Amino acid sequence: MRLMILLGVLTILSLSFASAEIILSQPNSIYNLGDAVSITATVASSSSTDGFFQMFLICTGTEKEFYRQYMILTAGDEKQVDASILLKEDTVGGSVGTCRIKGKFNEQYILTPDF
Repeated sequence: MRLMILLGVLTILSLSFASAEIILSQPNSIYNLGDAVSITATVASSSSTDGFFQMFLICTGTEKEFYRQYMILTAGDEKQVDASILLKEDTVGGSVGTCRIKGKFNEQYILTPDF
């Protein structure tokens, strides 16, 4: 029993050491079809880690990946990327209403406010 508790605590601690912080710029509040959405993302880590950083456009429940980059971060590293997506029928799926951007690095993610 003690071994199981110790393993659980070690697992939780190791996950926290592998964490990264993701910061996304805030998009405008209103866009129309044909407009480009530009996002600046910053990925920072307090420990060495690697993996894919991805960005998705989420509109009315439909999620489309529009950016993907493999990153290697050492402790204290910070990487910034600029990405954009053109809002057109095939990217928003013909949906009207609210959208948001999701930034994801490994298992961590962040969402922008609706626009």
